[in-house]
Amino acid sequence: MSDTDDFKRYICKVCGYIYDEAKGDPDSGLAPGTRFEDIPDDWYCPDCNVTKADFTALEPRAAETDTTAVASAWSGPDGGNDPDAVVIIGGGMAGWALAESLRERDPRRTIRLITADSGDYYSKPRLSNAIQREVVPADLVEETGPARAARLGIELMPFLRVLDVQRERKRVITARGGIPYGQLVLATGARPRQMAFAGGAEAPLVVNHLDDYRRLRAALEARDTAPDQTRVAIIGAGLVGCELADDLSAGGYPVALVECAPGPLSGLLPPVLADDLRTALDARGVQWHTGATVERIEAGAQDSLRLSLAGGETIAAEVVISALGLVPNRELAERIGLACNDGIEVDAFLGTTDPAIHALGDGCEFDGRLRPYVETLRGQAAALARTLSGEPTAYQPDAGIVQVKTASLPLNVCPPQQNDAGAGEWVEIVGDSAGRQLEFHAGGRLAGFALSGVHARGVRELERRLGEPVSARDEHRTRLAS
Repeated sequence: MSDTDDFKRYICKVCGYIYDEAKGDPDSGLAPGTRFEDIPDDWYCPDCNVTKADFTALEPRAAETDTTAVASAWSGPDGGNDPDAVVIIGGGMAGWALAESLRERDPRRTIRLITADSGDYYSKPRLSNAIQREVVPADLVEETGPARAARLGIELMPFLRVLDVQRERKRVITARGGIPYGQLVLATGARPRQMAFAGGAEAPLVVNHLDDYRRLRAALEARDTAPDQTRVAIIGAGLVGCELADDLSAGGYPVALVECAPGPLSGLLPPVLADDLRTALDARGVQWHTGATVERIEAGAQDSLRLSLAGGETIAAEVVISALGLVPNRELAERIGLACNDGIEVDAFLGTTDPAIHALGDGCEFDGRLRPYVETLRGQAAALARTLSGEPTAYQPDAGIVQVKTASLPLNVCPPQQNDAGAGEWVEIVGDSAGRQLEFHAGGRLAGFALSGVHARGVRELERRLGEPVSARDEHRTRLAS
Protein backbone atom coordinates (compact mmCIF):
# COMPACT_ATOMS: atom_id res chain seq x y z
CA MET A 1 0.00 0.00 0.00
CA SER A 2 1.37 3.44 -0.91
CA ASP A 3 1.65 6.35 1.47
CA THR A 4 -1.17 8.16 -0.33
CA ASP A 5 -3.74 5.34 -0.32
CA ASP A 6 -5.55 6.75 2.69
CA PHE A 7 -5.73 10.33 1.43
CA LYS A 8 -9.28 11.47 0.70
CA ARG A 9 -10.87 13.87 -1.75
CA TYR A 10 -13.64 16.38 -1.20
CA ILE A 11 -15.87 18.09 -3.78
CA CYS A 12 -17.32 21.59 -3.66
CA LYS A 13 -21.09 21.17 -3.84
CA VAL A 14 -21.40 24.53 -5.60
CA CYS A 15 -18.85 24.41 -8.43
CA GLY A 16 -17.38 20.90 -8.45
CA TYR A 17 -13.81 21.82 -7.46
CA ILE A 18 -11.99 18.82 -5.98
CA TYR A 19 -9.77 19.17 -2.93
CA ASP A 20 -7.34 16.24 -2.95
CA GLU A 21 -5.53 15.77 0.36
CA ALA A 22 -2.59 14.19 -1.45
CA LYS A 23 -2.14 17.29 -3.65
CA GLY A 24 -3.26 20.00 -1.23
CA ASP A 25 -3.81 23.52 -2.55
CA PRO A 26 -0.33 25.08 -2.79
CA ASP A 27 -1.70 28.29 -4.32
CA SER A 28 -3.62 28.86 -1.08
CA GLY A 29 -0.79 27.76 1.20
CA LEU A 30 -1.99 24.18 1.76
CA ALA A 31 0.93 21.81 1.27
CA PRO A 32 0.43 18.35 -0.29
CA GLY A 33 -0.75 15.97 2.41
CA THR A 34 -2.86 18.55 4.26
CA ARG A 35 -5.88 16.77 5.70
CA PHE A 36 -9.26 18.33 5.07
CA GLU A 37 -10.01 18.57 8.76
CA ASP A 38 -6.76 20.51 9.24
CA ILE A 39 -7.65 23.18 6.68
CA PRO A 40 -8.17 26.54 8.43
CA ASP A 41 -11.75 27.79 8.65
CA ASP A 42 -10.81 30.89 6.64
CA TRP A 43 -9.86 28.78 3.58
CA TYR A 44 -12.13 29.21 0.58
CA CYS A 45 -12.81 27.20 -2.54
CA PRO A 46 -10.30 28.56 -5.08
CA ASP A 47 -12.91 28.39 -7.86
CA CYS A 48 -16.09 29.85 -6.36
CA ASN A 49 -15.01 31.16 -2.95
CA VAL A 50 -17.46 29.26 -0.74
CA THR A 51 -16.22 27.91 2.57
CA LYS A 52 -15.12 24.37 3.42
CA ALA A 53 -18.60 23.82 4.90
CA ASP A 54 -19.83 23.57 1.30
CA PHE A 55 -17.59 20.55 0.58
CA THR A 56 -18.54 16.89 0.86
CA ALA A 57 -16.44 13.72 0.79
CA LEU A 58 -16.02 11.87 -2.49
CA GLU A 59 -16.10 8.13 -2.88
CA PRO A 60 -12.71 6.59 -3.81
CA ARG A 61 -11.96 6.77 -7.52
CA ALA A 62 -12.97 3.59 -9.32
CA ALA A 63 -11.26 1.85 -12.21
CA GLU A 64 -11.58 3.17 -15.75
CA THR A 65 -14.62 2.11 -17.73
CA ASP A 66 -14.46 -0.89 -20.05
CA THR A 67 -16.95 0.53 -22.56
CA THR A 68 -17.48 -2.82 -24.29
CA ALA A 69 -18.41 -4.50 -21.02
CA VAL A 70 -20.59 -1.57 -20.04
CA ALA A 71 -22.48 -1.61 -23.32
CA SER A 72 -23.33 -5.27 -22.87
CA ALA A 73 -24.16 -4.98 -19.17
CA TRP A 74 -27.82 -4.42 -20.03
CA SER A 75 -29.13 -6.05 -23.16
CA GLY A 76 -32.89 -5.86 -22.70
CA PRO A 77 -35.79 -5.72 -20.26
CA ASP A 78 -36.03 -9.47 -19.58
CA GLY A 79 -36.31 -10.05 -15.87
CA GLY A 80 -36.69 -6.33 -15.22
CA ASN A 81 -40.39 -5.69 -15.70
CA ASP A 82 -41.05 -3.91 -12.42
CA PRO A 83 -44.08 -1.67 -13.17
CA ASP A 84 -43.27 0.51 -10.17
CA ALA A 85 -39.71 1.32 -11.25
CA VAL A 86 -38.40 4.87 -11.33
CA VAL A 87 -36.78 5.31 -14.74
CA ILE A 88 -34.44 8.27 -15.24
CA ILE A 89 -33.52 9.39 -18.75
CA GLY A 90 -30.19 11.19 -18.65
CA GLY A 91 -26.88 10.29 -17.02
CA GLY A 92 -25.52 13.75 -16.31
CA MET A 93 -25.18 15.43 -12.92
CA ALA A 94 -28.96 15.89 -12.54
CA GLY A 95 -29.82 12.25 -13.28
CA TRP A 96 -27.15 10.91 -10.97
CA ALA A 97 -28.02 13.39 -8.21
CA LEU A 98 -31.63 12.20 -8.28
CA ALA A 99 -30.63 8.52 -8.30
CA GLU A 100 -28.40 9.08 -5.30
CA SER A 101 -30.97 11.12 -3.35
CA LEU A 102 -33.74 8.63 -4.12
CA ARG A 103 -31.64 5.66 -3.06
CA GLU A 104 -30.81 7.37 0.25
CA ARG A 105 -34.53 7.68 0.97
CA ASP A 106 -35.68 4.34 -0.43
CA PRO A 107 -33.22 1.42 -0.28
CA ARG A 108 -35.57 -1.00 -2.10
CA ARG A 109 -37.09 0.92 -4.99
CA THR A 110 -36.12 -0.24 -8.48
CA ILE A 111 -34.21 2.60 -10.13
CA ARG A 112 -33.06 2.48 -13.73
CA LEU A 113 -30.94 5.14 -15.37
CA ILE A 114 -30.82 5.33 -19.18
CA THR A 115 -27.98 7.26 -20.79
CA ALA A 116 -26.65 7.62 -24.32
CA ASP A 117 -23.04 7.46 -23.10
CA SER A 118 -21.08 5.38 -20.56
CA GLY A 119 -22.69 7.09 -17.56
CA ASP A 120 -19.32 7.94 -16.04
CA TYR A 121 -19.74 10.57 -13.33
CA TYR A 122 -17.87 13.87 -13.46
CA SER A 123 -18.52 17.47 -12.48
CA LYS A 124 -19.32 19.50 -15.58
CA PRO A 125 -18.18 22.87 -14.13
CA ARG A 126 -14.63 21.50 -13.97
CA LEU A 127 -14.48 21.36 -17.78
CA SER A 128 -14.01 25.12 -17.99
CA ASN A 129 -10.95 25.40 -15.75
CA ALA A 130 -9.14 22.09 -16.18
CA ILE A 131 -6.33 23.30 -18.44
CA GLN A 132 -4.70 25.75 -16.05
CA ARG A 133 -4.98 23.12 -13.33
CA GLU A 134 -3.32 20.59 -15.66
CA VAL A 135 -6.17 18.09 -15.22
CA VAL A 136 -6.25 15.50 -18.01
CA PRO A 137 -9.63 14.15 -19.21
CA ALA A 138 -9.22 10.79 -17.47
CA ASP A 139 -8.79 12.51 -14.12
CA LEU A 140 -12.06 14.39 -14.51
CA VAL A 141 -13.98 11.12 -14.08
CA GLU A 142 -14.77 10.83 -10.39
CA GLU A 143 -16.49 7.44 -10.63
CA THR A 144 -17.23 5.17 -13.54
CA GLY A 145 -20.87 4.57 -14.41
CA PRO A 146 -20.80 0.85 -13.49
CA ALA A 147 -19.04 1.55 -10.19
CA ARG A 148 -21.50 4.28 -9.24
CA ALA A 149 -24.47 2.14 -10.23
CA ALA A 150 -23.17 -0.77 -8.18
CA ARG A 151 -22.56 1.46 -5.16
CA LEU A 152 -26.06 2.92 -5.32
CA GLY A 153 -27.76 -0.34 -6.21
CA ILE A 154 -29.36 0.92 -9.39
CA GLU A 155 -29.54 -0.51 -12.91
CA LEU A 156 -27.48 1.50 -15.36
CA MET A 157 -28.50 1.22 -19.03
CA PRO A 158 -25.58 2.83 -20.91
CA PHE A 159 -25.13 3.59 -24.61
CA LEU A 160 -28.89 3.30 -25.05
CA ARG A 161 -31.00 5.47 -27.34
CA VAL A 162 -34.56 6.39 -26.33
CA LEU A 163 -36.90 6.24 -29.30
CA ASP A 164 -40.24 7.05 -27.73
CA VAL A 165 -42.34 7.04 -24.56
CA GLN A 166 -45.73 5.32 -24.62
CA ARG A 167 -47.44 7.35 -21.93
CA GLU A 168 -50.67 5.33 -21.87
CA ARG A 169 -48.72 2.07 -21.31
CA LYS A 170 -46.01 3.68 -19.18
CA ARG A 171 -43.19 2.27 -21.27
CA VAL A 172 -39.97 3.81 -22.54
CA ILE A 173 -39.21 2.49 -26.02
CA THR A 174 -35.49 2.04 -26.69
CA ALA A 175 -33.35 0.58 -29.42
CA ARG A 176 -33.13 -2.61 -27.33
CA GLY A 177 -36.70 -3.00 -26.20
CA GLY A 178 -39.36 -1.49 -23.96
CA ILE A 179 -38.81 -0.51 -20.33
CA PRO A 180 -41.81 -0.16 -17.98
CA TYR A 181 -41.99 2.60 -15.43
CA GLY A 182 -44.12 3.66 -12.54
CA GLN A 183 -42.61 7.14 -12.59
CA LEU A 184 -40.46 8.58 -15.34
CA VAL A 185 -37.98 11.43 -14.87
CA LEU A 186 -36.55 13.46 -17.73
CA ALA A 187 -33.04 14.68 -16.89
CA THR A 188 -32.21 15.33 -20.52
CA GLY A 189 -30.11 18.45 -19.93
CA ALA A 190 -29.16 21.00 -22.55
CA ARG A 191 -26.85 21.22 -25.54
CA PRO A 192 -24.70 24.07 -26.86
CA ARG A 193 -26.41 26.44 -29.26
CA GLN A 194 -24.84 26.01 -32.69
CA MET A 195 -24.74 28.46 -35.59
CA ALA A 196 -23.92 27.59 -39.19
CA PHE A 197 -21.08 29.66 -40.64
CA ALA A 198 -20.30 30.13 -44.29
CA GLY A 199 -16.83 29.26 -45.54
CA GLY A 200 -16.77 25.48 -45.62
CA ALA A 201 -14.79 24.86 -42.43
CA GLU A 202 -15.82 22.22 -39.92
CA ALA A 203 -18.20 23.38 -37.18
CA PRO A 204 -16.45 25.01 -34.21
CA LEU A 205 -15.80 22.90 -31.15
CA VAL A 206 -18.10 23.16 -28.12
CA VAL A 207 -17.43 22.33 -24.48
CA ASN A 208 -20.45 20.95 -22.64
CA HIS A 209 -19.59 17.30 -22.05
CA LEU A 210 -16.54 15.23 -21.14
CA ASP A 211 -16.31 13.95 -24.72
CA ASP A 212 -16.32 17.59 -25.93
CA TYR A 213 -13.43 18.32 -23.60
CA ARG A 214 -11.51 15.32 -24.91
CA ARG A 215 -11.95 16.65 -28.45
CA LEU A 216 -10.79 20.11 -27.37
CA ARG A 217 -7.66 18.70 -25.74
CA ALA A 218 -6.91 16.63 -28.84
CA ALA A 219 -7.27 19.72 -31.06
CA LEU A 220 -5.04 21.81 -28.78
CA GLU A 221 -2.36 19.13 -28.74
CA ALA A 222 -2.60 18.08 -32.39
CA ARG A 223 0.27 20.31 -33.56
CA ASP A 224 2.68 18.98 -30.92
CA THR A 225 4.00 22.48 -30.25
CA ALA A 226 4.12 24.78 -27.25
CA PRO A 227 0.74 26.30 -26.26
CA ASP A 228 1.83 29.75 -27.41
CA GLN A 229 1.96 28.39 -30.97
CA THR A 230 -1.70 27.33 -30.96
CA ARG A 231 -4.08 30.25 -31.33
CA VAL A 232 -7.65 29.86 -30.05
CA ALA A 233 -10.69 31.88 -31.12
CA ILE A 234 -13.78 31.76 -28.90
CA ILE A 235 -17.13 32.92 -30.25
CA GLY A 236 -19.24 34.24 -27.38
CA ALA A 237 -18.24 36.01 -24.15
CA GLY A 238 -20.91 34.55 -21.91
CA LEU A 239 -20.26 32.36 -18.89
CA VAL A 240 -18.55 29.47 -20.70
CA GLY A 241 -16.72 31.71 -23.17
CA CYS A 242 -15.19 33.87 -20.43
CA GLU A 243 -14.26 30.87 -18.28
CA LEU A 244 -12.60 29.12 -21.22
CA ALA A 245 -10.78 32.30 -22.25
CA ASP A 246 -9.45 32.67 -18.71
CA ASP A 247 -8.46 28.99 -18.51
CA LEU A 248 -6.81 28.74 -21.92
CA SER A 249 -4.92 32.01 -21.61
CA ALA A 250 -3.65 30.95 -18.19
CA GLY A 251 -2.46 27.74 -19.87
CA GLY A 252 -0.37 29.77 -22.32
CA TYR A 253 -2.67 29.74 -25.37
CA PRO A 254 -3.20 33.01 -27.31
CA VAL A 255 -6.95 33.68 -27.13
CA ALA A 256 -9.18 35.92 -29.22
CA LEU A 257 -12.69 36.44 -27.83
CA VAL A 258 -15.49 37.53 -30.19
CA GLU A 259 -18.70 38.95 -28.69
CA CYS A 260 -21.61 40.78 -30.34
CA ALA A 261 -22.40 42.75 -27.14
CA PRO A 262 -20.26 45.67 -25.92
CA GLY A 263 -18.64 43.56 -23.19
CA PRO A 264 -18.53 40.20 -21.41
CA LEU A 265 -21.48 38.54 -19.68
CA SER A 266 -23.96 41.03 -21.02
CA GLY A 267 -27.23 40.91 -19.08
CA LEU A 268 -25.64 39.32 -16.01
CA LEU A 269 -22.95 41.69 -14.75
CA PRO A 270 -23.38 45.33 -13.79
CA PRO A 271 -21.37 47.37 -16.35
CA VAL A 272 -18.60 48.26 -13.91
CA LEU A 273 -17.93 44.57 -13.20
CA ALA A 274 -18.08 43.74 -16.90
CA ASP A 275 -15.35 46.36 -17.40
CA ASP A 276 -13.34 44.85 -14.54
CA LEU A 277 -13.59 41.36 -16.04
CA ARG A 278 -12.53 42.64 -19.44
CA THR A 279 -9.51 44.32 -17.83
CA ALA A 280 -8.60 41.14 -15.95
CA LEU A 281 -8.74 39.07 -19.13
CA ASP A 282 -6.78 41.79 -20.93
CA ALA A 283 -4.03 41.21 -18.41
CA ARG A 284 -4.09 37.50 -19.33
CA GLY A 285 -3.43 38.48 -22.94
CA VAL A 286 -6.95 37.89 -24.27
CA GLN A 287 -7.64 39.85 -27.45
CA TRP A 288 -11.15 41.31 -27.47
CA HIS A 289 -13.43 41.77 -30.47
CA THR A 290 -16.64 43.20 -29.01
CA GLY A 291 -19.62 44.48 -30.96
CA ALA A 292 -18.57 41.92 -33.56
CA THR A 293 -20.11 38.89 -35.26
CA VAL A 294 -18.50 36.07 -37.22
CA GLU A 295 -19.68 35.78 -40.83
CA ARG A 296 -17.34 33.14 -42.27
CA ILE A 297 -14.90 30.47 -41.09
CA GLU A 298 -12.64 29.04 -43.74
CA ALA A 299 -9.32 27.30 -44.16
CA GLY A 300 -6.26 29.52 -43.74
CA ALA A 301 -2.54 29.05 -44.16
CA GLN A 302 -0.66 26.11 -42.58
CA ASP A 303 -3.66 24.24 -41.18
CA SER A 304 -5.06 27.35 -39.54
CA LEU A 305 -8.57 28.76 -39.79
CA ARG A 306 -9.59 32.28 -40.73
CA LEU A 307 -12.60 33.94 -39.14
CA SER A 308 -14.09 36.86 -41.05
CA LEU A 309 -16.02 39.35 -38.93
CA ALA A 310 -18.92 41.47 -40.13
CA GLY A 311 -16.85 44.66 -40.01
CA GLY A 312 -14.16 43.28 -42.31
CA GLU A 313 -11.67 42.24 -39.63
CA THR A 314 -10.14 38.73 -39.75
CA ILE A 315 -8.80 36.46 -37.01
CA ALA A 316 -6.44 33.54 -37.55
CA ALA A 317 -6.64 30.55 -35.21
CA GLU A 318 -5.77 26.88 -35.06
CA VAL A 319 -8.71 26.06 -32.80
CA VAL A 320 -12.18 27.65 -32.86
CA ILE A 321 -14.69 27.22 -30.02
CA SER A 322 -18.35 28.21 -30.08
CA ALA A 323 -19.74 29.34 -26.70
CA LEU A 324 -23.14 30.76 -27.60
CA GLY A 325 -25.17 29.45 -24.68
CA LEU A 326 -27.31 26.37 -24.15
CA VAL A 327 -30.55 25.05 -25.65
CA PRO A 328 -32.66 22.72 -23.44
CA ASN A 329 -33.11 19.21 -24.80
CA ARG A 330 -36.90 19.23 -24.91
CA GLU A 331 -37.46 17.35 -28.19
CA LEU A 332 -38.49 14.07 -26.54
CA ALA A 333 -40.88 15.88 -24.20
CA GLU A 334 -42.45 17.77 -27.11
CA ARG A 335 -42.78 14.62 -29.19
CA ILE A 336 -44.74 12.82 -26.48
CA GLY A 337 -47.04 15.78 -25.92
CA LEU A 338 -45.71 17.38 -22.72
CA ALA A 339 -46.03 21.15 -22.31
CA CYS A 340 -42.80 22.95 -23.20
CA ASN A 341 -41.72 26.54 -23.55
CA ASP A 342 -37.99 27.27 -23.57
CA GLY A 343 -37.62 24.09 -21.54
CA ILE A 344 -39.86 21.30 -20.27
CA GLU A 345 -42.47 23.03 -18.12
CA VAL A 346 -42.71 21.77 -14.54
CA ASP A 347 -44.85 22.70 -11.56
CA ALA A 348 -43.88 23.25 -7.93
CA PHE A 349 -43.30 19.51 -7.50
CA LEU A 350 -41.25 19.30 -10.72
CA GLY A 351 -44.14 17.48 -12.37
CA THR A 352 -44.92 17.82 -16.05
CA THR A 353 -48.39 17.82 -17.61
CA ASP A 354 -48.35 14.02 -17.25
CA PRO A 355 -48.67 13.07 -13.55
CA ALA A 356 -46.37 10.07 -14.05
CA ILE A 357 -43.54 12.13 -15.57
CA HIS A 358 -41.25 14.62 -13.83
CA ALA A 359 -38.26 16.65 -15.04
CA LEU A 360 -35.26 18.36 -13.48
CA GLY A 361 -31.96 19.97 -14.39
CA ASP A 362 -30.86 22.11 -17.32
CA GLY A 363 -33.71 20.97 -19.56
CA CYS A 364 -36.64 21.97 -17.34
CA GLU A 365 -38.33 25.33 -16.91
CA PHE A 366 -39.59 26.21 -13.43
CA ASP A 367 -41.75 29.28 -12.84
CA GLY A 368 -40.91 30.55 -16.31
CA ARG A 369 -37.14 30.34 -15.84
CA LEU A 370 -34.32 28.02 -16.84
CA ARG A 371 -31.89 27.39 -13.99
CA PRO A 372 -28.80 25.66 -15.45
CA TYR A 373 -26.68 25.65 -12.29
CA VAL A 374 -25.20 22.95 -10.05
CA GLU A 375 -26.77 24.25 -6.85
CA THR A 376 -30.19 24.28 -8.52
CA LEU A 377 -30.07 20.70 -9.76
CA ARG A 378 -28.99 19.43 -6.34
CA GLY A 379 -31.92 21.20 -4.71
CA GLN A 380 -34.30 19.85 -7.33
CA ALA A 381 -32.95 16.31 -6.89
CA ALA A 382 -33.43 16.44 -3.12
CA ALA A 383 -37.03 17.70 -3.40
CA LEU A 384 -37.98 15.30 -6.19
CA ALA A 385 -36.53 12.31 -4.34
CA ARG A 386 -38.89 13.05 -1.45
CA THR A 387 -41.84 13.38 -3.80
CA LEU A 388 -41.06 10.11 -5.57
CA SER A 389 -40.69 8.43 -2.17
CA GLY A 390 -44.26 9.33 -1.21
CA GLU A 391 -43.57 12.61 0.58
CA PRO A 392 -44.74 15.34 -1.82
CA THR A 393 -42.25 18.17 -1.48
CA ALA A 394 -42.38 21.45 -3.37
CA TYR A 395 -39.10 22.60 -4.83
CA GLN A 396 -37.96 25.82 -3.18
CA PRO A 397 -35.74 27.71 -5.65
CA ASP A 398 -32.37 28.86 -4.42
CA ALA A 399 -31.28 32.46 -4.85
CA GLY A 400 -29.95 31.78 -8.34
CA ILE A 401 -26.34 32.70 -7.59
CA VAL A 402 -24.06 32.43 -10.60
CA GLN A 403 -20.41 31.55 -9.95
CA VAL A 404 -18.06 32.78 -12.67
CA LYS A 405 -14.90 30.68 -12.41
CA THR A 406 -12.47 33.17 -13.91
CA ALA A 407 -9.37 32.89 -11.75
CA SER A 408 -8.16 36.29 -12.95
CA LEU A 409 -11.28 37.82 -11.35
CA PRO A 410 -13.56 35.46 -9.38
CA LEU A 411 -17.20 36.55 -9.46
CA ASN A 412 -20.36 35.60 -7.59
CA VAL A 413 -23.51 37.23 -8.90
CA CYS A 414 -27.09 37.07 -7.66
CA PRO A 415 -29.16 38.91 -10.29
CA PRO A 416 -32.31 40.65 -9.06
CA GLN A 417 -35.61 38.96 -9.87
CA GLN A 418 -37.44 40.33 -12.90
CA ASN A 419 -40.05 42.17 -10.84
CA ASP A 420 -37.24 43.96 -8.92
CA ALA A 421 -34.92 44.68 -11.84
CA GLY A 422 -36.86 47.69 -13.09
CA ALA A 423 -37.56 49.11 -9.65
CA GLY A 424 -34.10 49.33 -8.11
CA GLU A 425 -30.48 50.24 -8.68
CA TRP A 426 -26.97 48.95 -8.17
CA VAL A 427 -25.10 50.46 -5.25
CA GLU A 428 -21.35 50.13 -4.71
CA ILE A 429 -20.68 49.16 -1.09
CA VAL A 430 -16.97 48.40 -1.50
CA GLY A 431 -14.65 49.13 -4.40
CA ASP A 432 -10.94 48.68 -3.90
CA SER A 433 -7.88 46.94 -5.33
CA ALA A 434 -9.14 43.60 -3.96
CA GLY A 435 -12.44 43.74 -5.85
CA ARG A 436 -15.97 45.06 -5.44
CA GLN A 437 -19.15 44.47 -3.49
CA LEU A 438 -22.20 45.73 -5.33
CA GLU A 439 -25.73 45.43 -3.99
CA PHE A 440 -29.01 45.81 -5.83
CA HIS A 441 -31.44 47.80 -3.71
CA ALA A 442 -35.14 47.75 -4.55
CA GLY A 443 -37.83 49.18 -2.29
CA GLY A 444 -35.36 49.64 0.55
CA ARG A 445 -34.31 45.99 0.66
CA LEU A 446 -31.48 43.84 -0.68
CA ALA A 447 -32.71 42.26 -3.92
CA GLY A 448 -29.44 41.09 -5.47
CA PHE A 449 -25.67 41.44 -5.35
CA ALA A 450 -22.48 41.09 -7.38
CA LEU A 451 -19.12 40.33 -5.80
CA SER A 452 -15.65 40.21 -7.32
CA GLY A 453 -12.13 39.37 -6.25
CA VAL A 454 -11.62 38.68 -2.58
CA HIS A 455 -15.08 40.06 -1.83
CA ALA A 456 -16.60 37.11 -3.72
CA ARG A 457 -15.97 35.14 -0.53
CA GLY A 458 -18.83 36.95 1.16
CA VAL A 459 -21.44 35.25 -1.00
CA ARG A 460 -23.09 33.21 1.77
CA GLU A 461 -23.46 36.16 4.13
CA LEU A 462 -25.14 38.25 1.45
CA GLU A 463 -27.32 35.32 0.39
CA ARG A 464 -28.65 35.14 3.95
CA ARG A 465 -29.42 38.86 3.85
CA LEU A 466 -31.50 38.76 0.65
CA GLY A 467 -34.87 40.40 1.19
CA GLU A 468 -33.77 42.22 4.33
CA PRO A 469 -33.94 46.02 4.65
CA VAL A 470 -30.75 47.83 3.70
CA SER A 471 -29.15 50.16 6.19
CA ALA A 472 -29.58 53.91 5.93
CA ARG A 473 -25.81 54.17 5.51
CA ASP A 474 -25.79 51.84 2.51
CA GLU A 475 -28.72 53.70 0.96
CA HIS A 476 -26.36 56.65 0.49
CA ARG A 477 -23.49 54.73 -1.11
CA THR A 478 -22.40 55.39 -4.69
CA ARG A 479 -25.20 54.47 -7.07
CA LEU A 480 -24.40 52.92 -10.43
CA ALA A 481 -26.24 52.70 -13.70
CA SER A 482 -28.60 49.69 -13.57
